Amino acid sequence: MRLTLMFLILSNFVAFAQPRLMAILGSETELLQIFPAEEKLTYRTDQFVQSTNQRRQFEGTIETTRQQNTLRQLASNPNSSTTLSLEGTVRFGSVENRFRDPEAVKRLGYDRIVTRLSGRELRSQKFENGREVGNHRWQMENNAVDGDMIAILLRTLSSRPSIQTFLAQVFTKWDGGNYEMQFTREKLKTVIERERQTPFPAAMRRFLNQFPDAVSWSMGLTGPAALFFPHKFYFVFEESAPHRLLGTWGGPPERSSFTWLVSP
Repeated sequence: MRLTLMFLILSNFVAFAQPRLMAILGSETELLQIFPAEEKLTYRTDQFVQSTNQRRQFEGTIETTRQQNTLRQLASNPNSSTTLSLEGTVRFGSVENRFRDPEAVKRLGYDRIVTRLSGRELRSQKFENGREVGNHRWQMENNAVDGDMIAILLRTLSSRPSIQTFLAQVFTKWDGGNYEMQFTREKLKTVIERERQTPFPAAMRRFLNQFPDAVSWSMGLTGPAALFFPHKFYFVFEESAPHRLLGTWGGPPERSSFTWLVSP
């Protein structure tokens, strides 16, 4: 009990001392310019399947187009697709998620979720076979970011080496949650050395070892919530512009999902 109380006091003190997202963000329109006009990348994912207690691998693509201050992105694989549309911001926008994996649809209770920003309100609607089965609304805070935008946000911030850590509220439409997250920047070689017990797929480990100075961002819960879910998520980007996403992983080690770039 005494240790738990000490942890809560220390974690709250650390959180208070950390800069907030909006304090370090600057011009979001300027940040969007890090993206090329067109980009298509292919990734491989190694994922734990709970129903079979086994792992599976599949490939997917992320296609991005940018016209001035507008960004469109389509991430697609055999099991799902996500379409993002942002204008003048790297934190919020319109999102459509579709799920084709029957197991995922059964677990989630829907096969499509659409999220749109209206003023300062984020609205999501869930559908199954074209019928609305749920909806949720959030009032946006200045320090908040949509969970679907995390990779975009961190890619743009990779161009600013002076930013080493910050706090942000992350909205997750899957459960209607709003979580205080700490983001920390390190070199990839430092993370790989520390994460020796992480069960990376052999191909992913070989690939990441080619980029020791790549930018690695970790994302983890802060405060009391970290006691119940201490695991972190990692996003790795090229050291130089345009800072392509090289890989992601995270969650409990035995059930982590691993994704890494395979082309170009």
